[in-house]
Amino acid sequence: MSFQHDVHKRGESQYTPSMSQPSIVRYREFYASPLGRVVRRQLFHAVHQHWPELRDDVVAAMGYATPPLRPFLRQENGPAQIFPIMSAQQGAMTWPDHVKNRAVLVHLDRLPYADHSFNRLVLLHCLEHADSQHQLMEECWRILTPGGRMLVMVPNRASIWARRSSTPFSAGRPYSREQLREVVCHRFTHIETSSHLFVPPSASRWMQQLASLIEQCGQMLPFCLGGVTVMEVEKQIYAGLGERVDKKGPVYVPVARPALSRQG
Repeated sequence: MSFQHDVHKRGESQYTPSMSQPSIVRYREFYASPLGRVVRRQLFHAVHQHWPELRDDVVAAMGYATPPLRPFLRQENGPAQIFPIMSAQQGAMTWPDHVKNRAVLVHLDRLPYADHSFNRLVLLHCLEHADSQHQLMEECWRILTPGGRMLVMVPNRASIWARRSSTPFSAGRPYSREQLREVVCHRFTHIETSSHLFVPPSASRWMQQLASLIEQCGQMLPFCLGGVTVMEVEKQIYAGLGERVDKKGPVYVPVARPALSRQG
């Protein structure tokens, strides 16, 4: 299965991707495959590494970020709610299964949410497909609460995952750490960056069985070998006192009240 598609143009958009975004069907098929289950598990560990507890948090899963978030639904300290926000370019599917649907299909540069709607955002298969990275970051900033955190997961430009057409990480624009920081930290404050998915994108069963061990060893290797770069940032609002203006107001001088005579 190949995730590469024909080259297409987008007029005057800031970014013309070399490959269109895979459909929701392709994403679902990949994450249901043996290799996709390995990826899903490793990305869950990545989220859990940055956010070990999400109790009472309201999380927006943008792009196709539901696979690594699904295990949180079964945890007692999991988030209060998870809302999948899926791109109109890829399509949408109901989520989670067998309960009331929470997924929405939107244009990511015009999100139908009020300001400060979420205190956690997770972007996966999202930023690398954005027509306007700047507008996407502006919308993420708008819907995130002050002090809220965001995890941005993107393909690592230097990894083999960005070159293997059988995975969704080969579609869209991959990033180096410096490129990702330039795009994201223009609006947010950087907290931490980590690398994940060191296992090769192989269909080999024994390779997949050793995925956890390979991931542990990979954390000691150069970050450029990881297939996915995960950057955690925070929305901080700095309040100032404003410009000081010295104004001369009236001066009150105490005056002794004259005593009244008995006749008065």
